[in-house]
Amino acid sequence: MLYWVKKIFFFLFSVFSILILFAWMLYDLDAAFPIYSKLGVDLSIDFLFRGDAILLPIFLALLFPVLGALLSLIFYRRECSVWPKLLLLCAGAVSAFAAAPAEGAIFEAMFRYGSPALWWKAVLAVFAAINLACIIWLIVAMAKYPRKTSKAA
Repeated sequence: MLYWVKKIFFFLFSVFSILILFAWMLYDLDAAFPIYSKLGVDLSIDFLFRGDAILLPIFLALLFPVLGALLSLIFYRRECSVWPKLLLLCAGAVSAFAAAPAEGAIFEAMFRYGSPALWWKAVLAVFAAINLACIIWLIVAMAKYPRKTSKAA
């Protein structure tokens, strides 16, 4: 019974973390390289990241990836290795606290100096790559989750 409870919680936190990290990855890519607006594509998640509405994605990014990583560090020591859990922990917190100020710095640099603010764009591209790595790790961890061992002896 404990096996199934652990597996269900792992899958739930992983699915929610994947969705949140995917939203942050799209946000980072759109903030760094506004290809969506150039192509005329309207992101359905765009309204979450403007103004005070950004508080919900920040809260969710701190809740699911960070809490999921902390729970994984405590309860899933044998099922998953340590470094992806730490990467997940950092990806949720870093995206929540640093992505919006980095986008603001890009727009400020373009408004004041007319420069493309390549440094901040590179930072957001790295955030997007880290989020993608976490998403891939979570999918692999969900696929390779250990099978229940039978205790028949």
